[in-house]
Amino acid sequence: MINTYKSLVKSSAILNDAVTQVNKETEHDFSIDQLKSIITVEQEEDSQVFNLFVVYKDPEIAKFINSCVASSLEKNISKLLGEENVVSIISPATVSTDPISPNLKMNTALGFILGMLISMLVIYIKSLKDSTLDIEDDIEKELQLTNLGHISTIKTRSNKEFAIKGTTTSAQTGGELNEKITSRRRNRR
Repeated sequence: MINTYKSLVKSSAILNDAVTQVNKETEHDFSIDQLKSIITVEQEEDSQVFNLFVVYKDPEIAKFINSCVASSLEKNISKLLGEENVVSIISPATVSTDPISPNLKMNTALGFILGMLISMLVIYIKSLKDSTLDIEDDIEKELQLTNLGHISTIKTRSNKEFAIKGTTTSAQTGGELNEKITSRRRNRR
């Protein structure tokens, strides 16, 4: 019998009264299909009790819709199924203090996991597209050429040291240096 009640909750016979009452009391214009989409009916395990849930962006309106649907079911059940069928509201609708959505912890965890996966995918694709030859053996294999030698890196002075030693000690301008160079060339001839 519980499955019958669960089906009746979402039927137009029950929801028609609820829609009329909700639209009259609130500033919304709900249709029966809209109410069907936001209502969920769940049965307690091994029991004749079922719960009616309404999920809507405004919790107070969700509570009001829940109350209207429950009272419409309570009022019309005996008309629809006979006098021997009675439904009673055990507890009135309440507003949940915790929002159902968005779930901040789950969204943060999913964002972290997706970020890690995307970054790993980008790194993997970059490594596949990398065509540089880093090791001498790679050069020999790819180019099929014999390695004749290896040039080691030479440590150079830092830019600061080089700049200090490369400056002239006297206060000569560029024009004076050019004159000295030109006069030395003349003397050599």
